[in-house]
Amino acid sequence: MNESLLKLSAFGAGSGLRASSLLVSAAAATLLVATVWARSYNGSLPSILLALVLAALCVAIGLHLRFLVLMKREHRQTEDALDLTELEFKSIFDNALDAIFILDDQGGCVRANPAAELLFGAHLAVKREKNDGSTRAGGDDLPRIWKKILARGIEHGETALTQSNDEIIFVEYSAKMNYLPGRHLAVLRDVTPRKLAEQQVTRNLTLAEDARAEAGALRNITLALTQNLSMNYVLDTLLQSLLKLVPAKSASVMLCETNTRLFVARELNDHEPADQIPSCSETIDAADNPFLMRALTSRNSIVISDTATETAWPHFADHSRVRSWLCVPLSASNELLGLLLLGHPESRAFTNEHLRLTESLAIPAAVAIQNARLYERASIYGIELEQRLTELNRAQQALRAARADQGES
Repeated sequence: MNESLLKLSAFGAGSGLRASSLLVSAAAATLLVATVWARSYNGSLPSILLALVLAALCVAIGLHLRFLVLMKREHRQTEDALDLTELEFKSIFDNALDAIFILDDQGGCVRANPAAELLFGAHLAVKREKNDGSTRAGGDDLPRIWKKILARGIEHGETALTQSNDEIIFVEYSAKMNYLPGRHLAVLRDVTPRKLAEQQVTRNLTLAEDARAEAGALRNITLALTQNLSMNYVLDTLLQSLLKLVPAKSASVMLCETNTRLFVARELNDHEPADQIPSCSETIDAADNPFLMRALTSRNSIVISDTATETAWPHFADHSRVRSWLCVPLSASNELLGLLLLGHPESRAFTNEHLRLTESLAIPAAVAIQNARLYERASIYGIELEQRLTELNRAQQALRAARADQGES
């Protein structure tokens, strides 16, 4: 405000001096003409007139000198003000946290601030083209943005750009065309941390939703396994539920008869309904198969990504077409009940996530199988007890009848 007032006062003083100088010069010129005219007619020049002319000329010269001094001072002040303004704008341009580009009509980067060079790194290395002093930012992203904003004149938005190290960053950009003739302004702000945080939130929400869906599925499967204590129902429900969670093409349950002998209790392929268990189930000696034996002895899960790399795999009966194989032990009350097997004709079909889901389902499945076994044993024991009670009642009735016959005789 004070600087503006000083400029206005200086401008007013300079204008007053200029007007005064012009008036005095006009008066001096008038006196000079009058002196020349008087001398030409009278032949003599009055001394008073000569003194007036000389005084007017001296005043005019003084005013002109004063005017020149003020103009020089004003010119210096103007240059200082312009230098200060340029320094302020240059400081703002150089210290701005956002990347600022000044572009020409062809999209060439005429100037960029340090934040822009830091944002793009080597991609903003100065490249002189046709010796016209312009530069261009490397990469294909900025020209694509340039074409987009060229048609509108002003544009705001977000986009992904590629840095010199091929790393993807996300930026907010604002562009204004022709802020000066032939000059265009583009301002970019790095929002990569915010975008990464948003993506992480999205991933966390997805994981939470998947976990919720998985927990719901496991809860439903657990309830289904406990709704019926029949072994056939438990095994069918187990395999059908498992094939819905894991992308397997075949699934089977092998239950232990002895430490090394297993029998195939249930087998299911491609979501087909399970057949009734045959009267004579297939029995396998795990001692003849290193994969089954390893699972029985270690009680740890086994995942084979590609069975073609296993030299002993061709000897695994009925599994020659399986390329991906997963085996999870079924244990309850520290007792190994059997094995849960999954197969797929393509290699690397099972991931660690699939293994985790199978192991999660194996826990309630083992408990359900153990309860089914106890239920079957209790049923068998109840039938045998009922038969024995029936035989005992018959024996007692026969004994009473015999005693009655002896009493009558």
